Amino acid sequence: MLRILRVVRARWATVTGHAALFPSPRWLSIGARFGLLAGLAVGSVTVRPGDAPADDGTRRIRVAFSSTVDLGDLPSLMAHALLATQGYEVVPTFFAHAQLAADALARGQMDVGNGSTRTYWAAIAKGADVATIMEQVGNGWAIMAATEIRTCADLHGRPFAVSGEGSVSAALSRAYIASRCPGTEPRVMSIPGSEHRAAALLAGRLQAAPVELAESVHLAARAPGRFRTLVSFAEELPSVVTTGVHVNRSWATRNPRAVQDYLKALLTIHRQIRAEHGLLVAEARARLRIDPAVLADVVEAHFRTNAWDANGRLTPAVVRDSVAFFVGAASLLPGVTPERVADLSHLERTLDEIGRR
Repeated sequence: MLRILRVVRARWATVTGHAALFPSPRWLSIGARFGLLAGLAVGSVTVRPGDAPADDGTRRIRVAFSSTVDLGDLPSLMAHALLATQGYEVVPTFFAHAQLAADALARGQMDVGNGSTRTYWAAIAKGADVATIMEQVGNGWAIMAATEIRTCADLHGRPFAVSGEGSVSAALSRAYIASRCPGTEPRVMSIPGSEHRAAALLAGRLQAAPVELAESVHLAARAPGRFRTLVSFAEELPSVVTTGVHVNRSWATRNPRAVQDYLKALLTIHRQIRAEHGLLVAEARARLRIDPAVLADVVEAHFRTNAWDANGRLTPAVVRDSVAFFVGAASLLPGVTPERVADLSHLERTLDEIGRR
């Protein structure tokens, strides 16, 4: 990460103002765009002290997910079951795309949303009355490549897929390429879904792609020796949060107790599964179609990256660095600030109640 930051800082010193920050399109522009985990975003996340606002006493929580159920969603679903024992009716909806989930939350059709910080923050930049209140699952992204690709520069001219131009996978990949091998131009295509990119790698249609942690483990198990990890973003960019738990601000203002109970249930599950990994293995076995031969390895790989933090992981510094990354990578508009995208007061009140670990 320090190596990336040195490149970023050197490039930032050559530009002034936001207009100069984005001088050229696509991959070549990322060296300038990536910049500033240490300085692009200004301000801080507001943690508002004092009494919580009046509560309307809702016992029904509508929750949006960005796609079909995957391993990262299981702790949330386990928390929903816990909330049901406390008298809540939790209604999950799984949308086809992250943008649809974010739009439903912004319109007040959902109360809580799970998924990509970049997607929800882009909606906030356009006026959505939404805030991120906790991390959902840690950054497990990595670029997996055919074994003959030994360095970043070897990607030049090779088939390389991302989710889409505005996606987290594109932002991470662009930043890496610009900082490690500027001028390298992969043959970029769009393949939504980490599992679909992994399948394309196995089929030989791609030679490199960013995939999530479960797919990294699957590739190593299904095709030993064919692929290598070119870069692990959990290691390179540990301060960048890629997924979150988000709320409609108006709903959260009216229902602070429900928000706090939701976070309390989530953190309770996070702490339980960290203490006993088998709980998550059993849940995955019941809900997901993961090869039993690699299921335990997939779960353990997530715990090694602290995928489900015992304290929700979000802090003012984490939000600030994450906003800086996405603005620097041109995945968010300049002017997006930490206080616009996050409200940590709910998490702070919950941790005050249940304690920190």
